[in-house]
Amino acid sequence: MSRARLFFLLAALGLWLIPAAGRTLWLDELHSLHHATRSDLGAMIRGIRDDAHPPLSFVMARAALAIGGDSDLVLRLPSLLGGLATALLLAGVSRRLRLGAGPLVALAASSYALLVFSEARAYGCLAAAVAGAAFEILRTDGGPRPARLAIWIAAGLLLHYAFVVYLVALATVATFVAPRESRRAAWRGLVIGGLAAAPWYVYRLVTAQPVDIEAAGGQGKLATAVELFPRLFAADLSLCPAWMRTAALVAMVPLLVAAVGGLRRLWARDRRTAIAALVLAAVVPIALLLIAWAMPRRFNPRYLAGALPFAALVVGAAFASPARLVRGAAGVALAVFAAVTVQLAFSPGREDRSAAVDHVIEILRPGDALLVGSTVQPDRSVTTTGFDRYLDRAGGEARLQGVRPARLADLEAAEGAARVVVFVRGTYQDDALAALAGRRERLSSRSFGPDLRVLVFGALR
Repeated sequence: MSRARLFFLLAALGLWLIPAAGRTLWLDELHSLHHATRSDLGAMIRGIRDDAHPPLSFVMARAALAIGGDSDLVLRLPSLLGGLATALLLAGVSRRLRLGAGPLVALAASSYALLVFSEARAYGCLAAAVAGAAFEILRTDGGPRPARLAIWIAAGLLLHYAFVVYLVALATVATFVAPRESRRAAWRGLVIGGLAAAPWYVYRLVTAQPVDIEAAGGQGKLATAVELFPRLFAADLSLCPAWMRTAALVAMVPLLVAAVGGLRRLWARDRRTAIAALVLAAVVPIALLLIAWAMPRRFNPRYLAGALPFAALVVGAAFASPARLVRGAAGVALAVFAAVTVQLAFSPGREDRSAAVDHVIEILRPGDALLVGSTVQPDRSVTTTGFDRYLDRAGGEARLQGVRPARLADLEAAEGAARVVVFVRGTYQDDALAALAGRRERLSSRSFGPDLRVLVFGALR
């Protein structure tokens, strides 16, 4: 590996490590922790089955915690390794196509990459699985190796159900884009990988209980369709200062110029890779959005993780373009997005639980009631908002002035209290909050990121 590629690979890993080690877990990561720390493996598998997720990311999280101990960083280790695998795959393709370090520069500059490779969810490993499968199908040195391809396919199918859409695209690439002499080996790997993952899908289809939970994320709409490709480089802009958000929005114009120029350069170097990158970076995200529109589900931008390596490949290829305009556009766009990524790497994220717990400890008085939000899983088990996890790290219940936390759903626990302090995430328990607001005057509300609040209610009305 060249020094330039190694430098940007290490820079990307360093950026991803900052929030992985420094941020508190957000709600979906607490969901991962909930399943990974079930009492036994059987209970974990049953809970995952009923919660509409494949098991692999939770099994990896459980293994990481067993080996490395209970910490937020250890829980996020599988995603960091997924990021490392994605970067190494991109470095290999860049070397083969003589693209220099451009694709790794694009990956390091992406705040979307920062998001998926630093949180304890399946999406970082999903990106690696899609990239590994695609680059194996397009392998020119001896053609695809069916066993290795099968591993990538099985892993993707067992990481997230969105991989099924990527699998259709990969099968299309194997049928129409891969060299004729490679297609049989590619299909052998696709079939073996699918068969390896099939038992889980059969098990879930036959035994799972009905699930009535809406998927997270923004509702699909036209604006989301326009944002699909730029979102792969500029995620979580709401956490940035206004001037930086404006700069990032403006930078989307040179980003698209760089993407077009990069695709042309990729086409000149290897048409098959260019077609595959176009399908996986542009067509699949649109297909995912259309599926969200057609089904009673909400569109989660993290489903786009499998498109990220190919978007980075296309934009990074712009640095190898002979056109100065294309190279300049790539440099300007990625410089802006890199600044956004550095800003976000050092931010506390959307839910700063440690700061919220410290605030609760500071304002709580004897005689107050403390209500903590929670999420009920399909199997009726409860995922907490992490209050107890970060309370332990702040000194434990001894610092709560004798006040014992109760679930927000148990409003009767607040009867007779002079004040009620509420620790709650998002809008999941608006009904309980509305009922509380109907009985008591709201004295204050403080946010710890866009999605986490601590509210104080006073005397009964």
